[in-house]
Parts: sequence; C-alpha cells; structure tokens
Amino acid sequence: MTYQGRRMLHLHLHPADPGQVRASIHGVVDADAAQNIADTVAGLVTADTREVHLDVDQANALSAAAAAILLFALLRAARTHDPAAAVTVHRADSRTRAHMRELGLDRLIAHSDHPL
Repeated sequence: MTYQGRRMLHLHLHPADPGQVRASIHGVVDADAAQNIADTVAGLVTADTREVHLDVDQANALSAAAAAILLFALLRAARTHDPAAAVTVHRADSRTRAHMRELGLDRLIAHSDHPL
C-alpha cells in the first residue's frame, strides 16, 4: 500500500509504457478511499497520457458511491488533456460492473477480464 501524507492509499502503481497509467487497487475501498485513489491517479495523468488502466480484482466489491467517485474522477482526469483517452477497468466483479452500467459508465469506460 502506498502512503501519502497520513492517508493510506490502497493503490499500487505498475510499470507502464509511455502514455499509459497502470494501477491496481487493493483491500476495502470505501467512498473516502475512492476519492483519495482518484486524486492520486489524476495527479499521474499528463498531457501525454492516452490510456488509464485500473485493476480492481484485489479490492472489495465497490459500493455505488465508491464506484461513482472513483470512475467518474478517472474518466475526467484521463480526458482532461485528450478527449479520446481510453480508460479500462480490469477484472471488476459483477457488482462493480453493475454499478458501471447503472451510472452509464459502461459506454465510456472499457472493461477487461485480463490482468494488467
């Protein structure tokens, strides 16, 4: 786990090609943790970022609030510099995918069953 100030982030960064951000989340991710993770990942997105990948396999099933906070923030961060930037959520469970559909994010964020 990564520590930023006094906050514990359930976030691991992974090696990535230029233009990519690749990360995974772990453990219990509630709405507060989702906001911290989103803020941290958003800080990694630059004008050169074309893809953001987030693996959620090792996290709990995200609540609707945590999914909304995290995924809308990731989408906004990725598309701030490039409206065509791709966001992919990897290995989301059925509950998290259902929240993505309910929020309309399944049309904007790709899902992959493959690990990072």
